Amino acid sequence: MGEIDTKPIESVQLALSFFGEKNDQKKYRSTGNEGKQELEEKELDFILKELSNYKVQLEVKESSYMQALLELDLSKKTVEKLSAQLNIYEAEREKSMKEAQEAKTQIDELNTNITEIVDQLIETDEAQEQLLHTINELEVTQKELIDVRAELAASEELKHVFMTQEEDKTKELLKHISELDKVVLVSKLASIDIEKERSEEMKKQMDMMQNELMAKNLNIDLLQMALEQLKENYSSSAESPIDSVNDLLNGLKAELEMMEKTNEDQTVYVESMEKDHEQLQLELKSAKQEVEYLNHEVKMLSSEIHNATIEMDELRGRERETQVEIAMLKSEMHKGRSKIAALEAAEVAARSVKSGFYLAVQHIAIEAQEAKKEILRLKEEAKQADITEIFKQYLKHPQAEELKSQTEEITLETNSLVAVSSKEEDDLLTEVASKGDENAGSHSGNGLELDTMNKELEVAKAEIKKLRLVADEAVSRADAAEQAKTAIEDQLRKYREHKYKQRAALAALKEESTRKQSNPSKPDNLPKVYTPLGKVLNMKF
Repeated sequence: MGEIDTKPIESVQLALSFFGEKNDQKKYRSTGNEGKQELEEKELDFILKELSNYKVQLEVKESSYMQALLELDLSKKTVEKLSAQLNIYEAEREKSMKEAQEAKTQIDELNTNITEIVDQLIETDEAQEQLLHTINELEVTQKELIDVRAELAASEELKHVFMTQEEDKTKELLKHISELDKVVLVSKLASIDIEKERSEEMKKQMDMMQNELMAKNLNIDLLQMALEQLKENYSSSAESPIDSVNDLLNGLKAELEMMEKTNEDQTVYVESMEKDHEQLQLELKSAKQEVEYLNHEVKMLSSEIHNATIEMDELRGRERETQVEIAMLKSEMHKGRSKIAALEAAEVAARSVKSGFYLAVQHIAIEAQEAKKEILRLKEEAKQADITEIFKQYLKHPQAEELKSQTEEITLETNSLVAVSSKEEDDLLTEVASKGDENAGSHSGNGLELDTMNKELEVAKAEIKKLRLVADEAVSRADAAEQAKTAIEDQLRKYREHKYKQRAALAALKEESTRKQSNPSKPDNLPKVYTPLGKVLNMKF
């Protein structure tokens, strides 16, 4: 609670005391001033009423001020509490963030560990799957090899047929080409010979015709000369007979007609020779065209032969590729077979180890049963012979202690590896002890039995060590896998619990913040202390 400020009330009290003193002074004055006094009293009453009203207002304001101060104090306290809570929440939030990051890193590590463990488990499980897969692949590769071999055989047959056909075609084409070449050469030679013969005949005939023409021209010249001479003679001798002249003229005309006929015959022969020459030229042109056509066919055939050789080379390359693929498939087959053989050998070795393990266990169980029987028998003999003292002396002997230590080691090894029951181990110990009793009772001839027992124990120890190595490896792997699994499960469980706690804390914080926002601290909810005005103003009624 805050203290009440009384300074404004003191001024009011001073005013009241001042007015009271004035009233006392006025009482002692004369009565002439009674009217004035009444007015003053009325004014004083009015002033007092106003003062009382002001006092009431002051009291109300002071009470509201006090309440405001109280509310301020409470609000400061609440603000301090909230700030402290905020600091705490921020620290917790930072811690939770750090823990979340650590949890994330742990989750990543756990995921990596899980993946590694899963990979290891998958690797262990995938051995059989790889076996089956390799066997299936081998079967598929065998089928593919059979198919490839069949395809190769078919392709080889087709290639052989195609090669034979191509060879036959090439042989026929070469024969046809050689025949055409021969025909072309013969035709060329024949045409050349014919042209030579015809040209020679034409030359001879032309020479003959030229000679005949020259002779006829000479005859014509001679006849003209004779006519001129006759004319001269006729002119010189007018008296010569006209009949002789006519006879000469008729003879000349006949000779001229004969010459014209021979000329016509020669022209006809020349024309026929020219026609034959033109026909020979046409035949030469046709022969040349045939030669060009044959050359074109030869080129086409040579291109076809070239393409056939290219195809043959491609087929040979494909054959080589197929042979390489076959070799690769064969190598894969050998690899797969070697893998299968290795896996089968591993399986056989594992089976042999298991069988040896089971045989050793069975052997130990049989020995335990025999030991039980021998113990019972030796107990009966000991009861009959009453050789307890000798047994005690023998126990003090170092060989008996060695036997005990060896038997204890063997029992421990069998407990850890072979899982022989505790009863059977006790039976073995009692067997050894009973054998020691028997040996101690017999005094002589028992050293050999002790040696044999020691040898048997050493052999059993060696076998158990071998089995222990195999069993330890299997157990260690199984234990490591189980430990990793349990560790991962524990870490996941802890992480889930931590996460659940964080969520619960955040939910509680959210609920508190929402509750405070919906229901803020009001002055009505605070404990109120109402003080009357009389006590505040020290008024008496």
